[in-house]
Order: sequence, then structure tokens, then C-alpha cells
Amino acid sequence: MDLFNLSNKVAIVTGGASGIGKAVVKLFSQLNIRNVIVDLEEESGRIFAQKLQQEGNDALFIQADISNNLDVENVISKTHNEFQRIDILVNCAGVSGLSSYLELIEEEWDWTIQTNVKGTHLMCLEVAKKMVEYNIKGRIVNISSINDQIPVAGLSSYAVSKAAISGLTRAIALELAPYGINVNTIRPAAIDTPMMKEVLELPELAQAILRQIPRGRIGHPSDVAKAVLFLVSDLSEWITGAEIPVTGGMHLVGETSYNYYFEREMTHEENLPDIPFTRPWKRYNLEDFKKKE
Repeated sequence: MDLFNLSNKVAIVTGGASGIGKAVVKLFSQLNIRNVIVDLEEESGRIFAQKLQQEGNDALFIQADISNNLDVENVISKTHNEFQRIDILVNCAGVSGLSSYLELIEEEWDWTIQTNVKGTHLMCLEVAKKMVEYNIKGRIVNISSINDQIPVAGLSSYAVSKAAISGLTRAIALELAPYGINVNTIRPAAIDTPMMKEVLELPELAQAILRQIPRGRIGHPSDVAKAVLFLVSDLSEWITGAEIPVTGGMHLVGETSYNYYFEREMTHEENLPDIPFTRPWKRYNLEDFKKKE
């Protein structure tokens, strides 16, 4: 049985030339999905599309600023002219500044909200219109972030934009459900993308992030792409308006490092690392603790 059955479906992926979007396009290509790569970066987008074409995949690159209505209309028009349908939309395009709230300037706020919120809205709206017009029971996946509920200092405008995307997704899911169109959100955390590069290059920040991730590693773009694949497949037929965390457990928030104090005490190993979950979990029972008394 073909669990995905997505061959020859047409997918638009915004932010498709790098990071999570690029990982989504790569995975889709393996399943013979025809990809429309939408990105503001023309050179990287064209090179990526050409590489896919050379490998025998259907791929079309369209340069666009998704916060511009005319650019979005152009994306929809070119996609429909090329492939005559749109089955899937994955909104990965996003930006973020880094400013304390008291120093946040209007231009940074507008740039973040325009790109992340307005851009996602415009793409969803125009794609949904085509899906309804041609009676396509499509799939829309919006990439939000765990920062929609768990803010990080210096990312106030980003957190607001991601919270808006999550709210927008629920609203769209409600209205498009009668047409058989599923709309869902993925909420990643700490994924190794160009946006995270500067953070992960600072050892203290990288280790601070790792301390919050029970699975003990930074996420890969492919981790998110796999969740996207599930949501655009028939396996998720009965799922709409959902918010799926792809975080390695980071969204659980709870403190984990204290577990290692127990492990040091129980095993008499004094030199265990401070970073949690670099070792497999040890299972203890009540008798183990009684022996220490």
C-alpha cells in the first residue's frame, strides 16, 4: 500500500530555497511531487530548481516577496499555467530581527509582521480560492514556532507574528473544512537553519538551548519536513486546525537538568556532563533508592 500516494501532486513551498522549505522540497521530490519553489533569493532559488530538474524532478522557481499582493498573484498564475492545479501549500517563508522590546524600531516590526503574517495570509487566501474553484481537497501547512506561546527575549515581533500564524491557521481551517481542505500548523523549535546559524555558533547559547531539549540535539530541517509530509498525505485526512510541535520535547518547558543530580548520586559517577540527555535514561525503582538510605 502506498501510504502517501502523492505522485504528480503540485505543491507550492514558500521559503523553498533554504532551511525548512528546502528540506520540504527535497522530500517532496523523492515522492514525485511537482514543486513550485517560491523565494525572495533569486540565485539560490534558480540553482536549486535547476538541480532538481537535472535529477529528473518537476520544479519551477518563482521569485516573489510574499508580502506583496501582486507577487503572490503572479505565483498563483504561473503555477496554474504550468501545472493546471494546486494541491499543496507549505508556508515556510519567514524572517526575524533581534531587538530588545524597548529598542524595537517600527521598521523591524513592520518587516516581520508583513512577511510572516501578511505573507502567509496572502498565500493561503489565493491558493484556497484556486482549490475551491477547481474542487481540490487540498492541504495547507503553515510553519509557526513554539515561540507563538513561549517567548524569547529579543524576539517580541517574531513571537507575535508566529502567534498570529497559529491563530490564522485555526480560523482558516474552520472555514475551509466544508470544502475538504485541511489547514494545519507545525510549531518547530531550535532547528539548524540559516536563521539559527549565528545563535548556534555561540557555544554558551547553543548549550543553553540543548539544556531545554529532552531529546538532546538541535533539530534538523528534515525533522520538520517529515511532519509536513504527514500533514499533506492521506494519513492526516481527519486532522485540520491542529498545531503539531516538532521540538524534540522543547515545548514541554520543564526543567530536566536535575535528573543528572539523581544519576550522579545513584551511580557514584562524579564526572557526568552538565548537558542533560547526552546519555541514555537510566531506570530506577524504589529498591534502588532504599539501598542508598
